[in-house]
Amino acid sequence: MKKTIAFVAVLCLTASAAVHAQQIGTVVWGEDFESVRPSLQPKVEDPGVDDAALLGWTHSAPANWTIDNSSMPAAGLGVDEWYGWSFATKGFWVDADNQQRDQFLPELGNDNIVAVADPDEYDDVDSAAAGGAYNSILRTPIVDFSSVAGEKIAIAFDSSQRMEPTQILRLTAFYSDGSNEQLLEWSDANGTPDATNEKVFLELNVPAGATAAFFDFAMLEADNDWWWAVDNIQVGSVVPEPGALSMLGLALVGLVSMIRRNK
Repeated sequence: MKKTIAFVAVLCLTASAAVHAQQIGTVVWGEDFESVRPSLQPKVEDPGVDDAALLGWTHSAPANWTIDNSSMPAAGLGVDEWYGWSFATKGFWVDADNQQRDQFLPELGNDNIVAVADPDEYDDVDSAAAGGAYNSILRTPIVDFSSVAGEKIAIAFDSSQRMEPTQILRLTAFYSDGSNEQLLEWSDANGTPDATNEKVFLELNVPAGATAAFFDFAMLEADNDWWWAVDNIQVGSVVPEPGALSMLGLALVGLVSMIRRNK
């Protein structure tokens, strides 16, 4: 009997987890940053990178992406490799300084390319933070989701960040009807905990008539703080979640089968 009760408990927990599982179904657009590999350069001035010949970073964005550094301190301050959003192999980024950076997507290896805004490493030359706040925005191409019109739409991505005053991490969707939606804001003031290897899933509240959007990943108001890195971004329809009753029904079917086997 105890085994049966335990089995029911496990089935109910499984059902609950399945009801709340979220994932992209039909992917209408995705980005893994591997297309920038031909643009990777060796170090310019990062004092932490030991291998001067390692091709590991670039400011050249993938096609139709843009980086807005118009509110950054004057160019020439700070470590060039980390002036605003950069694209780097994880090995190059970790070599600059680890401090838990190696925890981001370890299964993909050090050759994996990620997008990263790193005011901590930027400040390692010239005490650059004294020259003004680190404000850099990474903007996606326009994503057309008209092919899944009428369905729930979401954005999902892998994320790594460590939090410290005064940095603010913000993701905003700008829709084709001219409206916008702030999807997240992480900051020390908001009590955001560190999350060095996290999968983020955010449903969009798409306005009626909007068929496309672009997304701004913003590192704002940073001093000599930490970082935000992202990879494997996807936009698409949301897989419908099974209802709780359906999952409970499956659990009961499993229970009946177990009881019959034990007779």
